[in-house]
Amino acid sequence: MFTGIVEAVGTVKKAAAGKLEITAPFDDVKRGDSVAADGICLTAVAAGNGQLTFDFSPRTAGLTTLPNLRAGDKINLERAALATTRLGGHIVLGHADGTAKISGMEKMNNFYKFTFIIKPELEKYFLPGASVTINGISLTVDKITGGNLSVVIIPETFTNTALRYKKTGDFVNIEADILAKYALNAGRKNITENFLREHGFL
Repeated sequence: MFTGIVEAVGTVKKAAAGKLEITAPFDDVKRGDSVAADGICLTAVAAGNGQLTFDFSPRTAGLTTLPNLRAGDKINLERAALATTRLGGHIVLGHADGTAKISGMEKMNNFYKFTFIIKPELEKYFLPGASVTINGISLTVDKITGGNLSVVIIPETFTNTALRYKKTGDFVNIEADILAKYALNAGRKNITENFLREHGFL
C-alpha cells in the first residue's frame, strides 16, 4: 500500500521486455520490496548502488505506461507505506485502472491545471473533491465532465514530481480511489462477513 506522496524522482536506465531498471536515491530498498513507480506497484528483483530493477507482467504492460518509458525519462517513486506512515495523501494500491491522456496544461499564477481524457467506464468513480492517483501522485479532482478530468497542482507537487516533465499528448497512469470502488460495489452487493473477508477487511 502507498499514500500517493511521491518521495523521489528517479531516472529510467532501461525499460524493455518486461524489465524496468532505474536510478533511485533509496539506500534501504532491498530485493523483494515493493515500490510504486509512476503509481505502479512493482517488486524489486535487484537493488543496490543507487539502482533498482523490476519485472512487470504483460497485464501490467497492457494497462500502464511502463512499456513506453525510455532511457532518461523521469519517474515518480514511493516506497511502500509502513504501519507508522502518516497518511498524507490517500490509500493507493498501485494497481492502475489504465492510462489517461493529457489534453491540457494551464499555468494559473503559481499553480498548474492539468486536464486528462479518461476512459468512460472510469467516470463513475470520480466527482469534484474526490481523490485520484496520477502517476503515483495523490491528487484531488477539480472537475469531471464529458470524459475530461482536471486537477490543480500546487507548486510543491509540480516542483518535486515528474509532472514537470510532462507535456500535452503524454499519457499517465490513473488509479481511482479504492474507497469509491468499494462504495459503488456495496450498492450492488450485500455486505456480509464473507464479502468483507474476501476483500481484505477481515
